[in-house]
Amino acid sequence: MRDTKIIFGNVRKNIKDYSIYFLTLSISVSLFYSFNCFADQPAFRNLSSTKKLMYDQLNIYMTILSYLVAIILAFLIIYTNNYLLKRRKKELGIYMLLGMKKRRIAKLFNGEAFFISLISLIVGLVLGIIISQGIGLLSLQLFAVEPSEYQIIISPNALGITIGCFALIFIITICFNVSSISKVNLISLLRASRTSENPSIKGKGLISLIFIISIVLIISAQAIIVKNGIIPSRDDYFIQTAIIFLGIGTILLFYSGTVVVTSLIKSNKRIYLKGITSFVVSQINSKFTANLLILSIVTGLLTITICGMSTGVSMALEINRLSNEQVPYDLNVYSNISMNGESDILEHLYNNNLDLEKYAEAMEEISVYNADITYGDILANQELDLWPMDAQLPETPILVVSISDFNKAMSLQGKEAYMLGEDEFYLNCNYDGTIKYMEQFYNNANSITIAGNTLKPVNNNIISETFYMTSIGNNDRGSLVVPDNIVSSLQKDCNIVLVQYKPTTNPDDVFQPLIPIGLDERWGYRYTESNMMHDMYYGVYGICIFVCFYLSIIFLLICVALLSVKQLTEVSDNAQRYGLLRKIGVSDKQLNRSILIQVGVFFGCPIAIATIYSIIETREIIKLIEGFMNLHVATNFYITIILFLVIYGLYFVATYVSSKAIIRERKQ
Repeated sequence: MRDTKIIFGNVRKNIKDYSIYFLTLSISVSLFYSFNCFADQPAFRNLSSTKKLMYDQLNIYMTILSYLVAIILAFLIIYTNNYLLKRRKKELGIYMLLGMKKRRIAKLFNGEAFFISLISLIVGLVLGIIISQGIGLLSLQLFAVEPSEYQIIISPNALGITIGCFALIFIITICFNVSSISKVNLISLLRASRTSENPSIKGKGLISLIFIISIVLIISAQAIIVKNGIIPSRDDYFIQTAIIFLGIGTILLFYSGTVVVTSLIKSNKRIYLKGITSFVVSQINSKFTANLLILSIVTGLLTITICGMSTGVSMALEINRLSNEQVPYDLNVYSNISMNGESDILEHLYNNNLDLEKYAEAMEEISVYNADITYGDILANQELDLWPMDAQLPETPILVVSISDFNKAMSLQGKEAYMLGEDEFYLNCNYDGTIKYMEQFYNNANSITIAGNTLKPVNNNIISETFYMTSIGNNDRGSLVVPDNIVSSLQKDCNIVLVQYKPTTNPDDVFQPLIPIGLDERWGYRYTESNMMHDMYYGVYGICIFVCFYLSIIFLLICVALLSVKQLTEVSDNAQRYGLLRKIGVSDKQLNRSILIQVGVFFGCPIAIATIYSIIETREIIKLIEGFMNLHVATNFYITIILFLVIYGLYFVATYVSSKAIIRERKQ
């Protein structure tokens, strides 16, 4: 009973010291529960076969990541707890001086840790239940499930995993506390409040040279990345070299940059001698020179976080847009003329157990032809910088469709028909990899000759319709829409049946019989099914986006926790200096302002440098995605900024408040 009173008294007295530990544990619990909860969402039970496969894969990945994240969070929580022990070493010494046994001291500290951990677990679970509802809605969007099917749930499975995981982390923390307390001695504890010394750096000329070298290394690293991309190669070591340059450059930048900035401030006596500016500059210099490695690691993790999160958000938004624009039909079935000749597509499907007329509300059949000119012919006067997937495009014949077939496709989409004169043509293109070249050609073209017929453009604007489906973001690189009489002289490439389902059609009833037809290599029949495309895109990239978000948030949490603990440790080690400043007349307002500046600079510099890095790296990642997926991804930083402001802001405020509490203890 007596120990219980001491425990609760210590918790009340040291509540601000526990703020970082409480914040870290609460956020960790909420994230761990949230990302393990979505698997139990009832709306996912009725997924189509393709979506179900992708969803199961996501569950596997999230389970594996959860174990990894649990290990990372365990390290983070123990690291934060270690700060608390160091912070209260003098208090431990007083307990020992009063004759208290180490076993009882460990019991008191573990009792405090248990109480804070229990509250953190409860708060974290409540917060996690709230956050999980938003993640559940996001996961529905990623897997193209109707939001109306969403149900608010509390997952017993996620609760059990979360409580079990953090109970294990708490047990490890207790063992760590017992071990740490058993190894300390009274003299070291009583001298724990001794101030730390500022590391001195001599040789301003050398520091200036190091600063210049750091800038050169960083710029060189970014230039290598821009020139060679971000994918490592077995044939060269450009990217490995860039990473090494960037890492060394960042460390040297923190090492020398502080001294350079300090020297500039010292050179302006009006600023340097004003108030306690000299003390603040000295403290910031001490923090940066003593924590070079931590700051460099945090900068690297923040760069990865910003790149991963912004790329994931950008991909999600772009895929949502494209999937709505470029999937106007429920089904396309293609027949390759070179393999099948002028076969009857519907009859072939019927003979293979698929009666499309049973499921189709409307159907149209169109034909696509190869022109007697290539893309290289019409783009001959342009300097092309094509995506890797389009390397053979200049040698490829231009695709041609008749105006009547084109209007059949538009009619099936509920769009108005296009008008075309006998000597005119349209250019259709909706592919980001070639559209700028097609626009330039169309704007400058006076005429074009196809099968001996000279045609002129209808107007100065190309059209961007999807008259048949291929894949999202990779549809029409450029097709000519010409009068009906022109195509009779051209070689036909394929026939395509366009289908809109009846409202009562179950897509799986159509999709399952199509699989063996599309896999039969004896025939040139292929298909594109809208639900399959949605499922594959939302499934595959849903996994990527979820993983990016999960790891990005964990990395962000690691960064802010490390920065907070390091800042509080520095303030604690220099608490006597703040006490001396107060004795010579420095006001609490000035001291608080100095703490605010120090926390702001310590938190702000890594995120500022990481933001600069991530602007270039994110652009290169998106270029890689564009080349691989053949779609244009517009960078979107809004959600990343909001999330950073929330988590970064919480830790910033908690660190500032705790730092003020530490220096207030020195008030006489």
